[in-house]
Amino acid sequence: NIQLTKSEKCQITGALVGGKRSEKTQQAIYEILENWDFEELGQITQISVIRILKFSRSKVQRHWFHFKDYVEDLNNENKPKSA
Repeated sequence: NIQLTKSEKCQITGALVGGKRSEKTQQAIYEILENWDFEELGQITQISVIRILKFSRSKVQRHWFHFKDYVEDLNNENKPKSA
């Protein structure tokens, strides 16, 4: 029953739509990380993720902080064994 102005409605829906887009992007990055082939692709880096996802550099960088520690752990677990 609250009367909102058009700009207030746009602001609310913009925030909701933006949140959904962010979730979708983060999910796509997470799926790539989960299915990463260290033998073929080597260590995980932002640039390698950008190449696979075909996302813009700024888009991946914007969301990278969510995955930074996870990527570091994955890379450490899958380091090549030195002889």
